[in-house]
Amino acid sequence: LITPFLKPLALGVFTNRAEVSRSDIDAEPENNKAEEIVRIAPPAISLRSAQITEGAEGTRLLQFDAELSDPSPLRVTAPFMTKNGTAAAGEDYERQEGALVFEPGQTRAAIQVPVFGDSKYELDETFFVDLGQPQNAGLANFRATGTMLNDDAAPPRSEEHTSELQSHSDLVCRLL
Repeated sequence: LITPFLKPLALGVFTNRAEVSRSDIDAEPENNKAEEIVRIAPPAISLRSAQITEGAEGTRLLQFDAELSDPSPLRVTAPFMTKNGTAAAGEDYERQEGALVFEPGQTRAAIQVPVFGDSKYELDETFFVDLGQPQNAGLANFRATGTMLNDDAAPPRSEEHTSELQSHSDLVCRLL
């Protein structure tokens, strides 16, 4: 039994053929040949969602980790771009676009997006990093979500505002 190990240098469908022979007469020459069709599938890119505490000022980097399902002998690239969710580019984060790159044999890469801190109370905000059609790979997922966690205190309620809410509540109750 001979088991060859071949390292593929390309993706696609290939036919492997093997034939052995003997110097003397072989009673069963038909069993000396083998053929196998092999499909070498591209690895798949996974992009993980990420979150970061917003901060009161300055810029922080939110890192989206990417993983290739299997090492590739080829350079793998995928275009990416950020897209608004509840967060706005230019106000909450810096719009980014570029290429995610895995060099041959590499299985981990990252995309970093600058996030801007502020001191105003708001709900957690989100934006997206979308991957485009990759070269030499497939996509396990095309979108990751970036979440900016609010770390600012809610403004205190004033007595006037509380009293106004109570009056409104009483009015609604009377109408019912």
